[in-house]
Amino acid sequence: MSVLVEVARRLTARADARLVVANLVGVGLGLVSAALQARALGPTGRGEIAVAIAPATVIAILMGFGLPDYFGRRSAQGADRRVLASVSGVLALVSGLVCALPYLFFVGFQTDPGTVSRVLLIVYAAVSPVVVYGSCTSAVAAGHGAWRGVVLARFLPQLVTVAGLVVLIAVGPSPLSVGLLLIATTLLGSLLPGVLGGALPTGRATIAEAVAAVRFGLRGWPAGSVALLNQRIDLLLLSVLATSYDLGLYAVATTLAATLNGVSVSIAIPLRNRIVRGERDIVPGASTAVLGLLLVAGGVVAAALPLLIPLVLGADFLPAQGAMTVLLLAQAPLGAVIVLTQSLIAVGRPGAPLVGEALALVVTVVLVLVAYPAYGIVAAALANLAGNLVSWSVLVHLARRHVTRAPVLSFVVPSRWSIAALRES
Repeated sequence: MSVLVEVARRLTARADARLVVANLVGVGLGLVSAALQARALGPTGRGEIAVAIAPATVIAILMGFGLPDYFGRRSAQGADRRVLASVSGVLALVSGLVCALPYLFFVGFQTDPGTVSRVLLIVYAAVSPVVVYGSCTSAVAAGHGAWRGVVLARFLPQLVTVAGLVVLIAVGPSPLSVGLLLIATTLLGSLLPGVLGGALPTGRATIAEAVAAVRFGLRGWPAGSVALLNQRIDLLLLSVLATSYDLGLYAVATTLAATLNGVSVSIAIPLRNRIVRGERDIVPGASTAVLGLLLVAGGVVAAALPLLIPLVLGADFLPAQGAMTVLLLAQAPLGAVIVLTQSLIAVGRPGAPLVGEALALVVTVVLVLVAYPAYGIVAAALANLAGNLVSWSVLVHLARRHVTRAPVLSFVVPSRWSIAALRES
């Protein structure tokens, strides 16, 4: 027993281990949340929420203009957290003001007057500057190594969501009430790391820091924006092309698959801090370790779907099984992309992936537009997989060019060095 306690103590002393454990808890809670939403609202009700939440989530990230990458890197270099938080607040407010009018035009295009989707999209638009600020201060906390809030943010919002859903189901759920709950827990998750990590806006914001942040952020923002769109464009296109029923099925499939994403993020962020300090050789092994780990995890979950879907989500969601399987497997190359992208940010090359990510985006868009009308949501999932594979190929080339001159196979085939790199990171 004492040996087990000692092993547990050593594991939880490591940031990546704590993040992985927290993500596993978050995955479990996320699955419970998805099941409760699916059973309470059905595919059509879930689709109403997705029409608003899916694009709003992407827009909030785009409104960050690459700033979280700058603040995470600066914090890892030892900059004052309070000053960085103050600059984050000022720039988040500026972002909200700049984006307000275009956002209003988008609301009118995306949703119809008087619908639940329009209300949710307007509410999310109003709080998006706060989400941007929270993303920046979360990056500051992670860069500084203040992991408590980062770890809690991996599962506490999901726990609050589950508790809120239980209450809503007891009193009578609706797409509006569930959507507002999801927005509230998004705010909680974005603000928690900064608050608990000491990244509070009590320092004096400087023009020099703000200018440096904007310059760095805008260098990487085009590539980051295209990469983000490449990851979400399938769902965004379906929010326009698909019926509420198909969109509800695909939104649940996307939610299930995305639960695996937390593993790669848990490894990539601590890894980025080490690369900033000069440790570049661990990148190939860490990326292939994530690739192999997510392939195995995705395969196991996909094999269990025939039992899990009726048991957890309900028989109404069985038509989503094919899309779920493809999207689960698509998380493996995406996980490697996340690790390699963070390594490029760490070495000061945030804009490097732009051309490749644009190519991947074109591939995904064309495949969705051509194949979805004939083959349905499975075709959209295959388009997502194709885009992730293109992104991965490009990122391997860029990592070899800018981070470390390791052989191509070391970025592709997991080996004993992968396990060693994972243990070290």
